[in-house]
Amino acid sequence: MALMSMLDRKTERFRIRFPWALFVRAVLLTATASLAGMAANWIRPNPVPWVGDWSNHVETVAIREGFRILPMSLVRSLLADGKTIFLDARSAADYAQGHLPGALSAPADDVASHFGELQAFFDREQPMVVYCSSDTCDEALLLLRFLRGQGYTDTALLLGGFEGWRQMGGEVER
Repeated sequence: MALMSMLDRKTERFRIRFPWALFVRAVLLTATASLAGMAANWIRPNPVPWVGDWSNHVETVAIREGFRILPMSLVRSLLADGKTIFLDARSAADYAQGHLPGALSAPADDVASHFGELQAFFDREQPMVVYCSSDTCDEALLLLRFLRGQGYTDTALLLGGFEGWRQMGGEVER
């Protein structure tokens, strides 16, 4: 009986201390991992900034990768001349709710599966403008990368995307 009583007391102490010990270990592990991450970032040649303005991130990446940026002010004239293909990189559902006049739907998330169908509407020499929802979405950038991989070089990113077009009072086709 004495052995059972002693085991019960030790088990009870273990139960009381276990949640506290687990919490302390979790805090120590989190602190250690955070410090290791900060140290690794500190010694990197190009550290990730702690704070930054990400509003121009897509534009910055596009420029760095050599893509042309098309300002919203040129869209009306390009739509009017009819020589430029506009590709909407948003989802098919977003495209159905409204898009730039004459734009073709080319959702960035599955363009590879539908690209053969799209090629019937344009040739490699034709200029293309790619856009997505706004200047913070990266779908247009993904589509531009895909087009470059397929050999299309006369491409540009529409800065501001569909929202910028609407804010400018541009016509929306459904």
